[in-house]
Amino acid sequence: MLLSSLMAPSFLLLSHVLILFVLVHASEDLRGNMREVKVKAGEEVTLECQGPTHAPIEVLKWIRPDLMSDRGLEGYVFFYRDERSHESYHHQLFVGRVELRDPEMKDGDVSLILRNVSTNDTGRYEGHVSVSNTGRRKRAQSELWCVIKLTVEDSGPTHEETWFRQIAQVLGLEENHLLYVLVSVAVVVILLTGLCCSVIKKYKNRSQNYGPSMREPEEMAMKAQDSHSCDSPSHC
Repeated sequence: MLLSSLMAPSFLLLSHVLILFVLVHASEDLRGNMREVKVKAGEEVTLECQGPTHAPIEVLKWIRPDLMSDRGLEGYVFFYRDERSHESYHHQLFVGRVELRDPEMKDGDVSLILRNVSTNDTGRYEGHVSVSNTGRRKRAQSELWCVIKLTVEDSGPTHEETWFRQIAQVLGLEENHLLYVLVSVAVVVILLTGLCCSVIKKYKNRSQNYGPSMREPEEMAMKAQDSHSCDSPSHC
């Protein structure tokens, strides 16, 4: 009895240490599986994720925990169930911008493509997978398979924007003022071009209309001269 009473606390302490070790190890594994991805705004990014291959995937959820609503509902980045995606469940931020890299999810590929990213897409993304279960339950519990930390960096000014700023600095104008000047110049050029085209068109029409009538007096004078020269037989 004495031995048993001494072993009980030791066994309890050992079990607690084992549980703590397992939890710490699992936490390290999860952190090790977290991938960091950095892209520029406007680009396309693929959130890589290798899901299970031992059974068909029935439910796939890509979520961003920070987009959970006040009611505790998850704002899905992507939601797949019953062999199709459900865009009506997607958060409005991702509607029309996400799709699976492999719609059939062959070999457990549940990677997600996110198009035209912006700085608003920065955050933590989680891929949760449920596979078909032949047991009593229709579906197994959803399991976290991958975690991705996405950072979207501002792409910076384009070449055209840089050129525009340099022109504004050379002219000593603010960018807004330079824009007004360029728009005004463009309007004037368009008006002058239209005016020139109108004048040229009118000139061509006038030449076509008055050309033959201006030649008629000359032709009549030549005919009259010919007729006078043939009045006497000696001249004809």
